[in-house]
Amino acid sequence: MRTYYLKTPMSRDALHETFRQHTLLEVKHPNNNAITEKYFSGTISAEEAWLSSINPKLQLSPYIQVQFRGIVQDMYLIVTPRMYSNAAFPLLLTLFCSTSLYLLYRLFAVWQLEALGMMEFWILAPVLLLLLGFMTARRLAFRTSRETTLDFIRKLSDAEVVKKEDVPGVFLLR
Repeated sequence: MRTYYLKTPMSRDALHETFRQHTLLEVKHPNNNAITEKYFSGTISAEEAWLSSINPKLQLSPYIQVQFRGIVQDMYLIVTPRMYSNAAFPLLLTLFCSTSLYLLYRLFAVWQLEALGMMEFWILAPVLLLLLGFMTARRLAFRTSRETTLDFIRKLSDAEVVKKEDVPGVFLLR
């Protein structure tokens, strides 16, 4: 998971309003304006935004966490694009793949080349290959979408990318 740091001249309220305008809020909000184009779905507070990409035209990361840090006109955005909303799904996929590999190993350790004629091999191996192919394709798509997401948020908040060392340490604390 890679984190990007942006510095923007906008105030906290202006950032909050900008992100709120382009987000389809999950909670009822009287200002959920239908005129502006919506790029995200999620929740926004004064401290952070948890967003899901909903615009099919843009190749944005599926999930994005944006933390608003700073004071008055010295605002920083800490942007973390995410492939999954939480760690349960990739953990389950990894567990299934490792278990399948172990079972295939045990099958070949006991039966050697005779395992190629067994039904267990012809069920487990293609499923494992398809799952590994899916995970690889999803990872490659996510790697390309990270830069697009960073550019989009940079333009949306009129910000510039800075190094972590340029962000004051007090803003990095939670």
